[in-house]
Amino acid sequence: MNWTLPLTVLGAAVLRLLADFGRFSRFVAESGRALGDLRTWPGLTVLQMRRLGVNSLPIALFLSCFTGIVLAL
Repeated sequence: MNWTLPLTVLGAAVLRLLADFGRFSRFVAESGRALGDLRTWPGLTVLQMRRLGVNSLPIALFLSCFTGIVLAL
């Protein structure tokens, strides 16, 4: 049996753990920076509400009509 295999597995696990911790740290730092920029949120929120709500109504109507046709069969 190769005696370096356990060390290789352990090293890979440690590197994966450190990479995950780094990604989480970057996420927390960017979230903290975004809290200081509250002026841009209302405009972006309204834009996203429009995109998700109003602009998806034709798709929702099409799917509801299709479902009604299938159920009528």
